[in-house]
Order: sequence, then C-alpha cells, then structure tokens
Amino acid sequence: SDLSADMGYMGTPGAPAVVEALHHGIARIRAAGKAVGIIAFGPGEAKHWADAGVQFIATASDVASLAGGLRAIAKARV
Repeated sequence: SDLSADMGYMGTPGAPAVVEALHHGIARIRAAGKAVGIIAFGPGEAKHWADAGVQFIATASDVASLAGGLRAIAKARV
C-alpha cells in the first residue's frame, strides 16, 4: 500500500496501475537473480503473486498481527 499511496492510489493497492508496476518490479528483481517478497491479504491474492513469480509471501502485516493478538487478550479477559 506504500507504493499505491506514492502512485496516488491511497487505499487502493489493487489499482491496475499499481499491480502493473508490481509485475514490472517482480520481473526486474527476478531477472537480477534476487528473491521477491510481497504481502498478500487473502488466499486469492497470495496465489496471484505466487503465480507471478514471488517467492516469499507474507500473509499478515505486523500491525494486523499485533491487533489480532491484542483483541484475543482483551476477549480472554472479559
């Protein structure tokens, strides 16, 4: 979403121009012999990026993981 915001698509990381830029970046990184990583927020998105050649796919952000953990703690205390 940082890239999408920089490109003027705040809050819309799936905008076609953003996705195209990501595919271009993935191709360049792979051509350089480097590993590519990305974050995906669902199984369909993860499959899309795996099919595009991404080798490391995170499935949650640090903020989402922390928030989920804090919600679980709060729920357990009630």
